[in-house]
Amino acid sequence: MSRTVAFAYAGARVQGRYGQLLSENQWERLARIPDFGLFVQTARDTALRPWVVNLDAHTEPHALEASLRAQFRLRVRAVAHWAPAPWRPALRWIEVLPELSAAVHLLGGKPAYPWMAGEPATVLTRAWGEGRGLATAWFEHWRSLWPAADPALERLTRLGQHVLKHAQHEDAGATATRLRPVLRRLFRSHTRAPAGLVAYLALSWLELMALRGALLRRRFTLPTELAA
Repeated sequence: MSRTVAFAYAGARVQGRYGQLLSENQWERLARIPDFGLFVQTARDTALRPWVVNLDAHTEPHALEASLRAQFRLRVRAVAHWAPAPWRPALRWIEVLPELSAAVHLLGGKPAYPWMAGEPATVLTRAWGEGRGLATAWFEHWRSLWPAADPALERLTRLGQHVLKHAQHEDAGATATRLRPVLRRLFRSHTRAPAGLVAYLALSWLELMALRGALLRRRFTLPTELAA
């Protein structure tokens, strides 16, 4: 069986989800809503609904953070479930990538925030003890889970490594704007292949981070009548 045939089901499912990613016009309409509660309510009427389904006007920031990350883990698991069995462990490992900053925080002996439930992955804990970078350890383990070499995934790996290396020195919004066209091209070129699934998950994470920023900005802003 060819890889294209093996990934046909996953590619079809992800193609549909890819088409639901919010457009710039939809983001612009949401950006005009200053109130947190109204923003959440409006987002529920868009393709962002899965991300905000557990939020309401009274959701506290740490609960918001935990909910968004939990929803991303569910999305990763869904995509992995659709993929051929040999590729599922590599796709599931993507769940851990967004938690690297939290792992550094916890392993550095700092107190846990309420949303940082659970322990960092064992492979990351071992890497920390050996004095190795957690991002390097993550990518090394990810490669070890691939059942076969994949040039397109190697390209995505180099892209991800570059982004993480320079994350502290780049504006997050500018980085996301630069990454989206690259990821969209990769997705369109490899829809029925591992790289297409990973590109879709990366685009989902960028969408989630844009939503997170919009929500937190509104959550920490007083209503106009109270701020006066």
